[in-house]
Amino acid sequence: MTERRTTREFEHQPVDAVISPQERQVLALATPPVKRMWVPVAWSVLWGISVVALLATSAFLITRASLIIHILWLGWAIVAVRMFALGRAVFRYLKQLSGHDASFRQLAAMRAGLFDRLEPLAPAGLAQTRRGDLLTKLVDDIDELQFLPLRVIEPVITSLIVAVLAVIGVGIVSWPAALVLLACLVVAFVMATVAQLRIAGSADRLVAPLRAALGDRVYDTITNLETLRAYDALDAQLERVRDADAALRAAQTRRAIGEGVVTGVLTLFAGVATAGALWFNMDATARGEFMPEMLTLIALVPLALFEVFAQVPVAVAAWRRVGGSARRIAAVAPGE
Repeated sequence: MTERRTTREFEHQPVDAVISPQERQVLALATPPVKRMWVPVAWSVLWGISVVALLATSAFLITRASLIIHILWLGWAIVAVRMFALGRAVFRYLKQLSGHDASFRQLAAMRAGLFDRLEPLAPAGLAQTRRGDLLTKLVDDIDELQFLPLRVIEPVITSLIVAVLAVIGVGIVSWPAALVLLACLVVAFVMATVAQLRIAGSADRLVAPLRAALGDRVYDTITNLETLRAYDALDAQLERVRDADAALRAAQTRRAIGEGVVTGVLTLFAGVATAGALWFNMDATARGEFMPEMLTLIALVPLALFEVFAQVPVAVAAWRRVGGSARRIAAVAPGE
């Protein structure tokens, strides 16, 4: 019968800060080769550029249209808005398609590789691992590893490249606005990451073992159903399943709260960056020293940039979950 384990017990389990060689092997097995990974990264960067450029050119077009009469002066801006609008949709589709293709191909190779590592261990080498827990590791934890390229590698590279290009672009128009934007990006990243770690950090650590505990108890209930009924122990076993399910739902809820706080922090600093751009350039615009079109442009770029940059704190949380799954798989299939 499965022993009763509470959330408090899992919270006191040690977490390794350093990646072991066995975990590194698992993560390497989950990472697509460069020749397959650069394609979704390239599409993702083009998508991020299109997101920022679309709002920038739209702001420029609307403001410019209010200041002039003849449409011929708006031709290039109209074409640019259409181009970036199409690019945003097309590049997003292509990055999703190529990214999931690379991830799923690597997932198939990873499952085969882990099976090869487990085969010499069975059955004696797996005697210490309960079947429900092993099933969770071979299904849920391996599925979690597919998010390494999708939610960690690709978003981080994309966000950094697009953020650098956006700060440089705003700096060409107004360096004070660029400095405010850069400062907001750095502070937002630090605060969002700290909030994610403080609120959802322990929950991220708990989800995998709690999910394994639930799977273990469900497996025990199904395989021993007749015995439990014969000894009138089914209700007690079902109560253990409910306890495991409640603990898992509580951890997932806390993780969702952390993600909500991160979104709020990023939205706040996107507004601060917009306010800073207006603060440093509004007087110059009123005096006719700064183009109104450019004021609108640098004021709205942060809103689009933070939409792309919001992937970075999410990637930090995804990396923590992927690392936890790699640690659990390495414990079962240590490899060489």
